[in-house]
Amino acid sequence: WILIIDADEILPVVSEKIIRNLIKNKSIDGYLFPRRNYINGTTYLKHGYFYPDYQLRLFRNRSDIRYSSVIHEQPKIIKERTKLVPELEIIHNSSHSKYNAFSSFRRFFSYILIEGKDFAEKKDLNYGFLFNSLYEMCKHFFRSFIRLKGYKDWYFGFRAAILFGLYKGS
Repeated sequence: WILIIDADEILPVVSEKIIRNLIKNKSIDGYLFPRRNYINGTTYLKHGYFYPDYQLRLFRNRSDIRYSSVIHEQPKIIKERTKLVPELEIIHNSSHSKYNAFSSFRRFFSYILIEGKDFAEKKDLNYGFLFNSLYEMCKHFFRSFIRLKGYKDWYFGFRAAILFGLYKGS
C-alpha cells in the first residue's frame, strides 16, 4: 500500500488504527479521505469545492496504479474499487493556504507555470484560448460558490471561489 500525505498536511492520531483496518479489505484498491482546507489557525472552509475535498491518498502498490502527471493528478482506479473514508480527515496546514487572502494567489504561480507549459505543448493557442480561460474561471466560481454552497462560508467562501476560479482560468 502507498499512503500519500503532502508536507503541509497531517493525519489525526487515530489514523494508524483506521488505516490498518482499511488495508485488510481485498475488494478495495484505493481510499479517499476528506481534506480540511484551513484558511487560518481555527477556520476551515466547509462548503464549495473545499470540503469535504476528497483526495485519493491510500492505494495499492501495483504497477497499474500510478501517477501520470507532474501536478494535481490522481492515480486511475476503477470507481467501484475505491471507497470514501469520511472519518479520517486530512488536515491542511493554514500557513500554506492558497485561500487565506487575495494576495495568496501568488501561491498558485508555480502550479500555473507547470500546467501552462504542459498546456502549450499539447494545444494550439489561438483566440479561443482567451474565451475558454474566462469561461473556465466563471464556471468554477459559479459551481463552487453557488451550486456547492460556498456562500455558506460567507466572505471566506467567496474569496476561495474567486481565487480558485482565477487559477482554473489561467
